[in-house]
Amino acid sequence: MTRTFTYQVLDQNGHAMTGSWIASQQFWDAVQVTSPDGLGLKNGTSKTTCSPPNTGPCGIYVNSLGQFEEAGLGACSTACYANKTCVTAGYTAVSQTWHIGSYSIVNQVQVYCDHVLWNGQ
Repeated sequence: MTRTFTYQVLDQNGHAMTGSWIASQQFWDAVQVTSPDGLGLKNGTSKTTCSPPNTGPCGIYVNSLGQFEEAGLGACSTACYANKTCVTAGYTAVSQTWHIGSYSIVNQVQVYCDHVLWNGQ
């Protein structure tokens, strides 16, 4: 499962922040897996914006419309195909913190995969 979202940066009145100031802001994210961890993301398989994960700034910027897009969070890759049997996995709770310049936004995410296919089988 890979999810992709485009985020819009808003001011305190809920209006989109645009222009050169916002476009100069770097962003990066930090992902902390909480409980439950049904997908085993604590094993380091989650992918965040920067490399290495959970670091920044990393050279990715907000655009002039105040929008940014996160990198995919690869979650279901940990629920692997084992012994020719589809392995099920449960909910995983994730706390994702976006850093935009000196500001931060916390996003609580719940991820669930019911099964994973191996080579389309």
